[in-house]
Amino acid sequence: RLRRRIRQRTRPARHRPPPPTFPQSQDLYLAYTALPDGAVTLARYRLDEARLEPLLAQEHAEHSNHNGGQLTFGTDGHLYWSIGDGGGAGDPFDSGQRLDTLLGKILRIDVSRTCGDLPYCVPDDNPFTGVPGARPEIWMYGGRNPWRFSVDHADGSLWIADVGQGRWEEINHVKPGHQAGANLGWSCYEGLEVFDETQCRPGAQYTQPIFTYSPYTGGCAVIGGQGSAFDEDADAPKEVPAVPSLAVLRPRRQATDTTAAGNAEKPRKRLPSWDDVLFGGAPAAREN
Repeated sequence: RLRRRIRQRTRPARHRPPPPTFPQSQDLYLAYTALPDGAVTLARYRLDEARLEPLLAQEHAEHSNHNGGQLTFGTDGHLYWSIGDGGGAGDPFDSGQRLDTLLGKILRIDVSRTCGDLPYCVPDDNPFTGVPGARPEIWMYGGRNPWRFSVDHADGSLWIADVGQGRWEEINHVKPGHQAGANLGWSCYEGLEVFDETQCRPGAQYTQPIFTYSPYTGGCAVIGGQGSAFDEDADAPKEVPAVPSLAVLRPRRQATDTTAAGNAEKPRKRLPSWDDVLFGGAPAAREN
């Protein structure tokens, strides 16, 4: 019945994680693209009432791609949600570096409570709470389409796979203490290279990916994420260790020697190897 109700009102649901309180609450959380306007939407489905309750939505009508849609609960019990930059090519709305939109962001909210007219609360320690013009739900920004990411429950760090524009796919590993307000770079950067200089801010700090690769060297578009394995004898899912994965999404266009903004190609830094990804060695931040 849940699947039938969702299909009538949405494009396919993208992720349905159980919250830590699921055995008691019987609530599920869903991220989906609503019809007919294409808004990317977060909702709660109450199993005991068979009721879908929209919580938060972001307009996304101009383009059908880059919807994001990953949902997961962090070690702090809050819900994290990724949304793409609004689609098209080259960040046409400059969404990645803007703080007045939820596009191109990873959000963090408390769905265990309500605050005022909101069916959720914004944690007090969210980095843009109280900042004029900024959406307080934002936890991290500068994403292109981080449509799959995962929480490492061993230390609370985030593994984020962000699909590139066409030259570089990237994986970000952001540890606790460095997450709040982290800027993943898009669309100033694509991977380790400057993509659009007009989106680069003097003195801004950008979180550098720990691994990038070109889809033209035998790789494909990056997919991250984390699975859940259910034990028939347990009340809650068991998390599979978070390991970014790679998979084919679609053919990529021919590479060129300039960025989409027409800038000459920048000298490339050394690309981390998988040994760097697994055992460290790549720098944690970059400064423009």
